[in-house]
Amino acid sequence: MSSHEIREYKDSDAHDIAVSFNLQNEVWPGGFSHGKEITADDVHRWQEESNAIAVYVSVEDNHARGYCSLLYSITEEQDTSYIGLLGAPPEFHGKGHGRDLLRISITKAIDAGMRRVDLHTWAGNLKAVPLYKKTGFMWIPETTVFMMNFIPMIVSCPLAVDFFNGMDWYELHERELDLVEDEEKFNGVKVYSYRFKREQKTLHVKIDAKSREMI
Repeated sequence: MSSHEIREYKDSDAHDIAVSFNLQNEVWPGGFSHGKEITADDVHRWQEESNAIAVYVSVEDNHARGYCSLLYSITEEQDTSYIGLLGAPPEFHGKGHGRDLLRISITKAIDAGMRRVDLHTWAGNLKAVPLYKKTGFMWIPETTVFMMNFIPMIVSCPLAVDFFNGMDWYELHERELDLVEDEEKFNGVKVYSYRFKREQKTLHVKIDAKSREMI
């Protein structure tokens, strides 16, 4: 049974999140805060300046530990969103905080009418790649490391609505979690493949890597 809960960020979480960010220095390249201690005032300011669709925290022992911001796209593409920041202190790694923060963020993107969720990580953070892949992110070849998640597009497709009706897309998603770039060809076309299984039914979806549309 999970020992944490996920909810939307509140102003009263600012102190806890500042503490959380400071504790993450050792796992970020060059340190998360680059030598500056983050304060609650810093967190308040970031929230005010953010173009967030939603911000979530994971709460354990009555304190906000993990943090995830879902932002509007950093590109000119319409109907796409972006994971601006995802993290928790090292002592909370492997406990499902990141997984559950990503799951609710992707579901929020679906509800907000987004077609895709993007994120960046760095080459030294490959231990997080299986988590990202399980939640639907594709590692774009020749990047270090840019990932795209097409599950919002798939779940919202009229042809797939009945398949996902009443079900959790995460639980239905089946995926190889290898630490490699996602490269595949289908009839000579570079694609990203998704597979979902519901009881005796299976849904296969291929995304054209160039057009970023279902084929």
